[in-house]
Amino acid sequence: MTGSSDKTIGVWDLATGRQLGKPLTGHTDTVTAVAVGTLSGRTIAVSGSRDTTLRRWDLGTAQ
Repeated sequence: MTGSSDKTIGVWDLATGRQLGKPLTGHTDTVTAVAVGTLSGRTIAVSGSRDTTLRRWDLGTAQ
């Protein structure tokens, strides 16, 4: 996963180097941090942004 100055988060296939699906959107400024883990059996990501928010993403639904 990558955070970007275009306010999005990219999810990547590490074997092929290709992006999986569309970038995740919701932040209103540069994404500066991303962490991935599991919560109740679901793969999630948490992102932090210069917009001073944290967002939790369900990677199974991309929301």
